[in-house]
Amino acid sequence: MIMAITTTKGKPGKSMTLAVSHAKPAAKKAKPTKQEAAAAAVAKMRQTTIDLAPAPAPSELVMMPLSLIETRKQVRTEFDETALAELAADIAARGVLQPILLRPNPGMVNYLVIAGERRLRAARLAQLESIPAIIGSVDDETASAMQIAENIQREDLCLADEAAAVRTLYELKGNSVTAAAAQLHKSKSWVSKRLAASCPDLGGQARHILEGDFTEDLEIILTVDKLQAINWYECQLLVDKIKAGDAGRQTVRDAYEAAKAEKERIEAERAARNSPEATAKRDKEAAAQKELFDKWAEEQKAKERLDPLYLRWKYDEELEVDQLDVLGKHLEKLHRSGSKTTDIALIMAIVEMVSGNYSAIEIAAFVAGSREMSFDLGVLIRLTKEGEAEEGEDEE
Repeated sequence: MIMAITTTKGKPGKSMTLAVSHAKPAAKKAKPTKQEAAAAAVAKMRQTTIDLAPAPAPSELVMMPLSLIETRKQVRTEFDETALAELAADIAARGVLQPILLRPNPGMVNYLVIAGERRLRAARLAQLESIPAIIGSVDDETASAMQIAENIQREDLCLADEAAAVRTLYELKGNSVTAAAAQLHKSKSWVSKRLAASCPDLGGQARHILEGDFTEDLEIILTVDKLQAINWYECQLLVDKIKAGDAGRQTVRDAYEAAKAEKERIEAERAARNSPEATAKRDKEAAAQKELFDKWAEEQKAKERLDPLYLRWKYDEELEVDQLDVLGKHLEKLHRSGSKTTDIALIMAIVEMVSGNYSAIEIAAFVAGSREMSFDLGVLIRLTKEGEAEEGEDEE
């Protein structure tokens, strides 16, 4: 008896018929050992090929020993253990209803899984010895593309795995969004969004909610990424809301638009401040302020030049005649005050002058007056300088 099985692997609208022979042997033969059966299966499978081009040719369905099947790292990184156990129970009761797709392992005698790893895992849980399979002879790149396409079509693939798979396929297709979209039968916009989500430069906050599976809404993830680039603090507050389930797509949009508007406002103000007109205005104002300051400084300098309270500290400098005249008159007043001070009040007066921040020459003029010495500015300046010099030597 020949049983025909039709499968739709390949492009939409294409199908292939798998012929499975159940013809009864003419004569009864001795039952082969497990090793002989395995060797016969390998020999038979190596004669079985399938063209995985867009219009595949018919291929024979075989029962593949599980011990000859190898799995490698693939798109899917998460398997629901509960769902897998349920599938294993179903397989134990009814068998594997859909064959898996395999390819020869280059340089080895076993086979690699192209599609159907979940069924293979469940079959192993159900402790089956073999599984229905179709063998395809394809290279690594084609096998990867087929595996990616098969996994993405499944609804239970998490968004992080889906985005990573799309990027892998995109790179396999020569970094072509158009080619990747055609392979997956998806729009270029759909592919572009997942490429953005799998970009190595995706911000930490966006990657956190993507890999943490806090949302499956790709627009939320990409909007969070844009928000982080504008305002990290506001982004952190928003991510906390997303994780708590308190922020949906509209909330994220509003937060991003508000942050974007604030950034544009700040940039507009900065641009206005740095415009040629604003710069010229500031330069003009600065020049006017400098002119006022220079004028005040000149007036202050002129005022201090003949101010006795300023000159009393400049007596050891080369003063001009009018400055000496002003200083002399100031010191002569103190000289007269000293001449009127009694010996008893002299010490108290000197203490008050020292604590009152009088200069040395002022105190000297006052003391000279108290000793009824005649007032001579030149002598007074010379004696004060000599006294300060002796005091400095004593301190050394």
